[in-house]
Amino acid sequence: MSLDPTQQPTISVQAIVLAKAHYEIKGTVSGNELNGEYKTEYSLGYNFDPDGALQTRLGVVFTNIKYPDAIEVDFAVIGKFISPNKEELERFAPSSGMTLAPYLRSYVSTVTGWGPMNPIMLKLLNLTGPAVAQWKQLAPSPQPKKKGVGIKKTDKSSRAVKARS
Repeated sequence: MSLDPTQQPTISVQAIVLAKAHYEIKGTVSGNELNGEYKTEYSLGYNFDPDGALQTRLGVVFTNIKYPDAIEVDFAVIGKFISPNKEELERFAPSSGMTLAPYLRSYVSTVTGWGPMNPIMLKLLNLTGPAVAQWKQLAPSPQPKKKGVGIKKTDKSSRAVKARS
């Protein structure tokens, strides 16, 4: 069965949940000292549950460049996607992390904004052109013999930024 480009996609989001939120400041480093550059490590994995639903996990770990041991920031979201068209869901799986990125960004900035430092902001994603190519490089290739797949990617350009009112 091939996909018909004249038909609307039949993929539905069943749930998107915050799976992990770890935010801990250690020692005596002030909030102002923690504002600055962060190394960002993304993880993306997906699998199909026994009912055929797609479960995707998108995570991010931040490490402060100047004070790597002073703060721990580790977040993850999980999305569950369903479709009566299994082929369509399998083709969607490698790029399903793009659907979760805005939710992860919101959780990270909200929770880190509650602390003594400026909120950590994930970069906005341009969901067309270069961004799609970037996420395709990040996304794992489907491997039917394995129960789940996962990858990691590192980016040093995320920063804690001032909240705008």
